[in-house]
Amino acid sequence: MKHSNNPFYQVIADYARQQMLANKKVFWKDVVAASPFATVPDLKIEWGYIREMLEQELGCKLVPVSARDTGEYDPELSPEKFLPGAYHPTIGWAMPAEYARVAMVWADRRSKVVIGAARSLDAMVTSYQKQGLPITYRPGTLPVLELPPAEAAE
Repeated sequence: MKHSNNPFYQVIADYARQQMLANKKVFWKDVVAASPFATVPDLKIEWGYIREMLEQELGCKLVPVSARDTGEYDPELSPEKFLPGAYHPTIGWAMPAEYARVAMVWADRRSKVVIGAARSLDAMVTSYQKQGLPITYRPGTLPVLELPPAEAAE
C-alpha cells in the first residue's frame, strides 16, 4: 500500500487505531479533532486509505456507520438508522462485534446487491436468447455477444 508509507496517513491512522481499540468504533470528526491537524482548514483525507490500514492491522472488515449511538435509536432495534445510504452519509466505522445487528443487516444488504446483479445479468442473457441473438454464457463469466461481421457497403 503506497499510502501506508505516507507520514500524514500514518499519524491519522494512529489516532484512528487508538479510538478503535478504546471504543470499538471510530468517527472521522473525532479522529481529526484529536490529531495535530485539527486546526487545518479544509483538510482533505482519503478515509478509504485509513480504513484499509485499520482493516489490515485488525484483521477484520469494518462496518460503515452513519449515525452516532446517542441513545435516541438502539442499534439492535433499528439497525437501518446506523447504515449509510442516500440520506445517511458514512461518518465512521465500527468493529463488527460492536454493532452485531448492524453488521448483519449490512452484510445482508451487500448480498442482495450481488444477487440483484446476477438476476439482471440472467434477465439480459434470457432476453438476448429470446431475440435469437447469438450469445455465449457460462455461469461465472460475463456473456459475450457474438454479432456477425458487418457486410461491406456496395
